[in-house]
Amino acid sequence: MLAGRFWATGVIVVLGLLVLAGCTADSSRSTAAPSTSTTTPKASSLSGTVWEVKAVNEEPPVTNELVFHFTSADEFSAIVFCNQFGGGYQATPDGLYELRGAELTQADCGRAKNAYIDRLIDVLVASEFWRVEGDLLEIGAESGISVTFTRR
Repeated sequence: MLAGRFWATGVIVVLGLLVLAGCTADSSRSTAAPSTSTTTPKASSLSGTVWEVKAVNEEPPVTNELVFHFTSADEFSAIVFCNQFGGGYQATPDGLYELRGAELTQADCGRAKNAYIDRLIDVLVASEFWRVEGDLLEIGAESGISVTFTRR
């Protein structure tokens, strides 16, 4: 009979501890202040992504041969029609963008494609900001120039 009373006391103690632990966890959740922070894009959010050029200054490309690979948080490589394009970039968490040390091979892709490449490079060099909305990436400047990409 004594063993039964120790067993019952043990069960009550364990149940009491479980109830106490549950109350402590619930009370800490209920007193936490709601988060009011907003998330901003992270520079590394371009890292490891692949994008296809949709338009340069709202002009679509002649073909879909414009693919950008943001290989790391500060480097990219691209297929630009019959040329290779790559180098560095900086995309800050507050949305600022800058192209750095990029190089383009100089193969002749034809007059129309070469002219489009020139416009693309000019916009990327002059760009100041970047933003991602769903599957769209825009890199541009406050002057209104921009390159729009779709996620691949």
